[in-house]
Amino acid sequence: METLTLTQNHRPLYAVQPNKSHPRTSVRRVLYSRFCRWLDNATPKAMKKAVLRTSCVVLFCLLWAAPNFMAGVLLDVLQWNEYRIPTGIAVFLIGWNSKTIVRRVRRRKRTGNAHTYEGIPVDELASYLSEHGFKRDHAMRTLGIAKDKYEKMAGVFDDTQVCTRDANNGRILNPHLSREDLIRQLRNGFPLVFDDRSNEWVRKTSAYAGYLRDEAIREKKQREKTERLERRAAKAKREIAQAEGFHRRSLAVA
Repeated sequence: METLTLTQNHRPLYAVQPNKSHPRTSVRRVLYSRFCRWLDNATPKAMKKAVLRTSCVVLFCLLWAAPNFMAGVLLDVLQWNEYRIPTGIAVFLIGWNSKTIVRRVRRRKRTGNAHTYEGIPVDELASYLSEHGFKRDHAMRTLGIAKDKYEKMAGVFDDTQVCTRDANNGRILNPHLSREDLIRQLRNGFPLVFDDRSNEWVRKTSAYAGYLRDEAIREKKQREKTERLERRAAKAKREIAQAEGFHRRSLAVA
């Protein structure tokens, strides 16, 4: 009777080679890795801009190295087959930017040569603010603006004090703001600031406006200091009351 002996094969299925596990670092590999990382995260707009810039740089270098040869090549390319290449490029660019062209044409027809604020004519917006204020539903329906644009405009009007609040917490035009100053604010990027003490509008760049800003900062610091002192005084009163209560309980137990 023969004996059959089974032995385990200890040869590994694979062997790790440390010298090949990490490829050797080189300038070419680093540049390739960065290019792949940029290509993975780049937007179509960024890619188009990069292609245009690279093409312009290459064309400029070729014109500088061989101006006569490149000028002849460009002239032949432009005149090839009755100017088919520049015509195709023009048609492609018009189709690519068709939405932008249509939007600008519509805005031009709507506004004409008038000044606008967020796409709305300044005179129309000033009349609307004077008559109706800037309440959300009515403004979105009448002016034809979206909710995000309304919130953006409302935030600017609140920060610049163009609008104040009424009894129902609705935004109304500041009663101390004349129509002339309102149009000036909307047209020139809000160059005026409102002084609550004198109820007057002054220029941001004037010396009086600087004095008002310094006074507002000084009053804010004084108010914060007073609030801190009041909190400390309230905390001290609570601690004194707790200490007195503990003392009375100790006397009662004794």
